Amino acid sequence: MNHWTITKDIIENGFHTGVKNMPTDEEVKPAIKFKLLDDDNITYFKGLMSDYNFAPLDNFGIHYGCTTLQYFENGEWKTL
Repeated sequence: MNHWTITKDIIENGFHTGVKNMPTDEEVKPAIKFKLLDDDNITYFKGLMSDYNFAPLDNFGIHYGCTTLQYFENGEWKTL
């Protein structure tokens, strides 16, 4: 299953922090950092996911105008 959680809500001052599709944060292993951005490359949300997939964007971010998912690897953000 594609587990993910929002850990930082930047556009709503924390309102959506903790939105997730898993019972507990411990299920996000390995923890891959991700962020959701709009088409102007403005970051709206940051979070953790268990594997490389578009679930956080498709199931959550798209409803807030997010168009891009980036993940953190080897010290830099990469677009999925």
